[in-house]
Amino acid sequence: MRKGIEHPMSVPITAIEKLQEIDREVAMRQRVYDRFVREGRMTVPEAARKIGIMKAIAEDYRGMRGAKRRISEELDLDETQA
Repeated sequence: MRKGIEHPMSVPITAIEKLQEIDREVAMRQRVYDRFVREGRMTVPEAARKIGIMKAIAEDYRGMRGAKRRISEELDLDETQA
């Protein structure tokens, strides 16, 4: 197996960077899969499904980030009320 570029795990990746990368991937897939469909290398339903999966991952991640933020805010409120 060919070894590609790897990210050093000692360098933290922020939640914002992760979400930006997901959004970039969705945009790239839309461009590439559109071309694949035109060339007959992929069907429309297949392209739509794969793009939909990435969009769902992005929405899940946004939801997790929102929940984490709400929990953090609640913990901050609890500390000020104690």
